[in-house]
Amino acid sequence: MNTKKEIKFIEEIKAIVPKKLGKIYTSSVIEKDSKRLTINLKKVDALPKCGLIGAPDVCVKITLTQGTKTQTKSSRIIKSTCSAVYNEAVMFLCGTSKNDLAQTSIVISVHDAQRTCTGDDTIGCAFLGVGAVDKSEIDQWKGTTEHLGKEYKGNHTLKAPQTTPPVHVAEANDDVAADEEDY
Repeated sequence: MNTKKEIKFIEEIKAIVPKKLGKIYTSSVIEKDSKRLTINLKKVDALPKCGLIGAPDVCVKITLTQGTKTQTKSSRIIKSTCSAVYNEAVMFLCGTSKNDLAQTSIVISVHDAQRTCTGDDTIGCAFLGVGAVDKSEIDQWKGTTEHLGKEYKGNHTLKAPQTTPPVHVAEANDDVAADEEDY
C-alpha cells in the first residue's frame, strides 16, 4: 500500500469490532501419567456476520505455550455459519508438574477462513492458564490443574484479538506522485 487512497480504502473496509464476538464452549482434562492435555472443542456460537462477506468460515486454533515450547493445532473449517458445532478433541503432550502447569499459557482463537487474504482473520480469543482473564477461564483452568484426570467444562465469551498498530497516513506517498508513476 503506497497511496493515501489505498490506505483510506482499507481503513473503510476494515470490519468494526462488534461488541459481542460470540462464545466458545470447551472442556479440558490433564492426564498426568501420559503427560497429555486434551481440549475438547464443543461449539462456537453467536459469531458476528462480517459485512459484505456474510457468515464466517469458522476455524478454531489452539496454541499451547509451556516454557520455551509452543505448539499450535487447528480444528476443521466449518463453512458459512455463525454457530459451528465441532465435538473435536485436540491433544497436546506437555509437562504435568505443578510448576509446568503454573507456567502454561493456552490461547483458543476463532478465525474466519474467508478473511485470510487481509491478514485480519481472527474473530476473537479465549485464554486458559497464564493469560486467563475472565472468571470462567480462571475457574476452568484451576479445576483442570487441581483435579488431574477429571474433565472440566467452560464456556467463554470471546475477546477481541490483540491489534496491530494503526497505519499512519503521513507515512504514505502522495496520491499525485503515485498516480503519475502509473502512466
